[in-house]
Amino acid sequence: MSYTDILMNSHVFSGLSDKQVKKLVQISEERKYAKGDAIFYEHAWGDELFILLSGKVSIKLMVVSDNDQMPIHTVLPGEVFGELAVVDSGPRSATAFCDEDINVRVIKKEAFDKLTDADNLMGMTVYRNIARIVCERIRKTNEKLINNITWGII
Repeated sequence: MSYTDILMNSHVFSGLSDKQVKKLVQISEERKYAKGDAIFYEHAWGDELFILLSGKVSIKLMVVSDNDQMPIHTVLPGEVFGELAVVDSGPRSATAFCDEDINVRVIKKEAFDKLTDADNLMGMTVYRNIARIVCERIRKTNEKLINNITWGII
C-alpha cells in the first residue's frame, strides 16, 4: 500500500481529494523508530504530526512519575498522533512510546501551515477532522480517568 493510499484511508485526511493527499505526502518525511523508543514526551514542545504506517504506539499520561504511566490510547496503522502540535505548537499532552518497531510519516507544522494557507478548504477539512479525533479521545480518556478514580487506581 502506498503512502497516498494510507493517508487517503486515515480519518484525519477524510474528505480530501487525491491531489490534496499527494501534496501532504510531498511535505511529509518517513521515519523509523524501534520498539521501546519514546517518540515524544509529555510537556515537551512539539511541532510535528505523525501518521503511523506500521507497528503500534501507546499514548500514555505520566500520572505521578515517569514510572507511573496511564495508557490512554493505542495508535494503529493509518491513525495519527501528535496532532495537537500542528494546531498550536504547545507542549505535548502525553508521551508516545513504540510498542514495536514502527514506520511513520511526519508532517511539520510550518509546512502544514503553508499548505493549508494556500488551500483553505483543505485546512478546514483537516482541522475539522482533527477536532473530531480529539473530541473522541478526550471522551475515552475521561472515561478511563473516572474508572481509575472510582476503583482507587489513581
